[in-house]
Amino acid sequence: MKSELNLYKNIYHNSAQNCEIARYLFVCSVGMLRSPTAAAVAVKLGLNARSCGVDKEALIPLSDRLISWADVIVFMHHDAYIRAVNSIEDINLLSMMKDQAVIWNIDDDYNYMDEWLQVQFRSKLCELVNKRK
Repeated sequence: MKSELNLYKNIYHNSAQNCEIARYLFVCSVGMLRSPTAAAVAVKLGLNARSCGVDKEALIPLSDRLISWADVIVFMHHDAYIRAVNSIEDINLLSMMKDQAVIWNIDDDYNYMDEWLQVQFRSKLCELVNKRK
């Protein structure tokens, strides 16, 4: 049975070097407005993206698995980054997250899919993707 399972390739376990499309994780406080907007914009640009929040009440809470999955972790604000750093006990995971972290400092003043926010995210994502090339 185990050998049959190995026949199927799990695209989420590829490293960035073996996969053309890097994995972007967008993190805000509760994962309802900014980070899902950023992920939606990223997907529209052809990127592999997910969103989550650092609060315990987040729709999808930041987890060890999400951190391990991501090649780039974009924090919507420095406060979310600090809360994430303070919540991770595993030193190796913390180091991985810090290496992958990008902080945009977007305040929590926008609705989901706000037009101005989408324009800002498109610009920031293009800049981020070009830096990674």
